[in-house]
Amino acid sequence: MKNKLVNTFKYLLFFIIFYYIFYFLMFYIKINNKPILKYLQKEMIWNRNLFEYTLKNYSDINKYDIQFFGSSHTYRTFDTKIFEKKGIN
Repeated sequence: MKNKLVNTFKYLLFFIIFYYIFYFLMFYIKINNKPILKYLQKEMIWNRNLFEYTLKNYSDINKYDIQFFGSSHTYRTFDTKIFEKKGIN
């Protein structure tokens, strides 16, 4: 039993080290001055200032009772008609 735990720990340690080395290489090896990781993970947002830009341009004129921020899961999870029936804008 102890031998199994040691082997499992070794396997996990190897996997974690390999993962970070692979990720490091994919980020620092570049094609056309862009990391390879950008081509592998196209859905990843590479413009880190996008959220800050959105918040700066967010309208302060309108007053809202509730605001939802998040991914499309957040957007599709809440039914706005339920809130409208309760008078929440």
